[in-house]
Amino acid sequence: MIAIIELDILNESFSYSCNTQRGKSTKGTNIIKANDILVYNYGFDVMGDNHTKLRIPPDVAKKLQERSKGFDIRLFNSDDYGHHRHDTIEEAKKFFPFNETNIAFEYFEEMNKTKKNDVQRLFNSERIGFELLKWSELIREDEQTIKYLENKNQIKNDLKTFQNFKDTLNI
Repeated sequence: MIAIIELDILNESFSYSCNTQRGKSTKGTNIIKANDILVYNYGFDVMGDNHTKLRIPPDVAKKLQERSKGFDIRLFNSDDYGHHRHDTIEEAKKFFPFNETNIAFEYFEEMNKTKKNDVQRLFNSERIGFELLKWSELIREDEQTIKYLENKNQIKNDLKTFQNFKDTLNI
């Protein structure tokens, strides 16, 4: 990114972020900060799926599987910018925005973990896409997105780091 800015080709460039990590969960909570959505504020145009799997030692994977209650999905919450973990179907149903998506909840009840993960990614991408449309609207109205993001409890403490980086790059 720094080289693109130094070469003065930012407006002629297309930048793609892949393998963007969601963030880390705060100890004692079922929420992971959605740091991944902030890549757009770092000058990236597109956030792709993760193409590399996190390698977890077998003993750690076994412990995680034992702790899992079988359902275990993480859904993006646009109110606070957190990926919320839901351990049961009932818990996820309480959160699910039925009137805001065309993704049928029944897909999450699928017992096949791969299909369930695909639907989870699709849902989270859709929710993030809706947020980006809001950002676009704010920019068109000449509003600062940083003020909007300050209301997102899960990421608001990371905004200073983002702003410092952005100032350093002079984006």
